Amino acid sequence: MPETVDVAILGGGITGLTLALQLKQAMPGLSITVIEKQPHPVAEAAHKVGESSVEMQAHYLRDVLGLKDHLEAEQLRKFGLRMFLPHNGNHDISRRVEFGQVEEAPLATYQLDRGRLENHLGTRVTAEGVQFLDNHRVTGVDLRGGDENHVIEVSDDNGPKTIEARWVVDASGRAAILKRKLGLAKPVSHKANSSWLRVAQPLDIGTWSDDEEWRARTEVDTGPYGRRGSFRRLSTNHLMGHGYWVWLIPLASGSTSVGIVADAEIHPHDRFNTLDRALDWLRAHEPQCAAAVEAHLDEVQDFKVMRDYAYSCKQVYSEDRWCLTGEAGVSIDPLYSSGGDLMGISNGLILDLIER
Repeated sequence: MPETVDVAILGGGITGLTLALQLKQAMPGLSITVIEKQPHPVAEAAHKVGESSVEMQAHYLRDVLGLKDHLEAEQLRKFGLRMFLPHNGNHDISRRVEFGQVEEAPLATYQLDRGRLENHLGTRVTAEGVQFLDNHRVTGVDLRGGDENHVIEVSDDNGPKTIEARWVVDASGRAAILKRKLGLAKPVSHKANSSWLRVAQPLDIGTWSDDEEWRARTEVDTGPYGRRGSFRRLSTNHLMGHGYWVWLIPLASGSTSVGIVADAEIHPHDRFNTLDRALDWLRAHEPQCAAAVEAHLDEVQDFKVMRDYAYSCKQVYSEDRWCLTGEAGVSIDPLYSSGGDLMGISNGLILDLIER
């Protein structure tokens, strides 16, 4: 006999797990199943990007979901967004125009080790009574109208099983299970690509210059205005250039995430879509960053790419009791780290729909 639940969530990454937790906290009697293709626990550091939070996502995780203890103890406080504009070949970070915090902001934000966070969320939702089926693959979805339950076919090493659900929410990220099934993809004009890696070392941008005045601008103990500052390395650091930006994001596990984002017409992706090509590209455009990575080449943990990362969707909510949330529906440019904001907003709207 098929198992029957109130809500089936396709995908157990940050979006699906936070939605499950939010639903369970609001409606403890709701039966929820989350279906995730990867086995848990997942790897720390070299897991997923989307590591930098801003105020809205931080509020969602900390205050709406009650994850403050985890964020403060197991993740890093972020020292804001910091941008360095190009200067004369980018050989001296202290000569570049810099925009960023010089003291702590009133609202805390975080650098998120996605693997560490998703492992915590998986444990947390299970403790709240959510059925978390990790290492399971969705093999079919039959969306039905009226009062009929939707039917989801899943499988794992033990074979197939059937789940019936009143609500189906697609949180499968770029797998986009429902968007593909329903033909909901919507093209966008923004064409850009990305490649990234994680290094099992803290790459400290604050050590890239010996200029004492430059270093003192973010003095840790007092700050330049008499209030406590922080390290530049705890910022989401963006090295800006014509048609590109490079991120450096520290992670609580001790690793650093380094990524290239570039306009496809100005910097074709095939110039930085392998590790060797990305290092060549960095040497040409961001030599100090290239040197920092090359000093720890034996500690590079992964290298991944994403073409055409921005996309849209014709519809994400339906009166027929299905929804898309997070990157299963829409993805925009990550310059301002807004993906987590969209996730929190969408999850809140889905909660409202299901409560009704």
